[in-house]
Amino acid sequence: MPRLSILMPTLRPDYADNAIRQVLMCSGRHDYELIVVSPFPVAGDRIRHVHEETPEGDSAAYARALAVASGEIVLPMIDDFAPAFGWLDGLAETIARGEREALPFCGGLHWVNHPWFSTAYDRYFAFFPAMSRRSIERTGGYIDTAFRANFGDVDLSLRVWEAGGRVAMLPKSGIYKARPEDEARLSPYKRHGAEADFATLTGRWHQHLGPQRHPSFEGIIATHDIVALDDPRWFGGHAGHLS
Repeated sequence: MPRLSILMPTLRPDYADNAIRQVLMCSGRHDYELIVVSPFPVAGDRIRHVHEETPEGDSAAYARALAVASGEIVLPMIDDFAPAFGWLDGLAETIARGEREALPFCGGLHWVNHPWFSTAYDRYFAFFPAMSRRSIERTGGYIDTAFRANFGDVDLSLRVWEAGGRVAMLPKSGIYKARPEDEARLSPYKRHGAEADFATLTGRWHQHLGPQRHPSFEGIIATHDIVALDDPRWFGGHAGHLS
C-alpha cells in the first residue's frame, strides 16, 4: 500500500504527458501512486488509470480517483501544473505534525511562482489540498461533487475550519504553473460553471459565515501577499504555514 496517492484529472493528452513526466521525475523514491482520471488511456510506472468515458468535472474525477486510491495521504495535481523537485520530501511527516496541533488538518501545496494566497470569509483556503484519510473522514469527505469544477477547494477548507481544524500552507511542497491556460480546451464545467459553483458555495456558507458581506466574489474571496502568511488573522490564530 503506497503512503501517498496523487490524484490527477485530465482531458488533454499532451498536458497530461508533461504533468506525468514531471511527477515521476520530481517525486524521487517516495512511496506513492499517481491516479490519472481521463477519457484516453494512460499507463506507466506507478500510474493507475481510471477511465472516464463522459467527463463530469474535476470534482467527480477526484471522487473517482479517491475511490480507488490506497494511500494514507491524498493530494491533487492538475495537468497544467507540475511539482517542484522534492515536493514530497517530508510531506507526510509535516501533515502528521499538523494533525498533532489540530485535527482535522489540511495542508496547501505551495504555488512557488505565485506570490499570493487567498482567503474566503477571512479564512485561508488551500488551493491544492493535501490531507490524510483520517482528516478527510473528520471533515466529511474530500472535494464535494456538488461543486463541478470550481470552489471545491474553498468549501473543503471551510469545512476543516468549521470542524475545529486548521488549514496551513506547506512551503516545502512546491508546485508551479507549467503550461499556459488554454480556455478552448478546458472542460465545459470549468469554462462555464463558475457562476453555478459559486452559488453553491454561498448557498452553503454565506448566512453562517458572512451575512453582512456582499454575496459577490469580491465580497467573499480576497488575495494577500505571501509575506502575510505570518499574520494570524486568517489562520485560526497561528501563522499560515508549517516549516
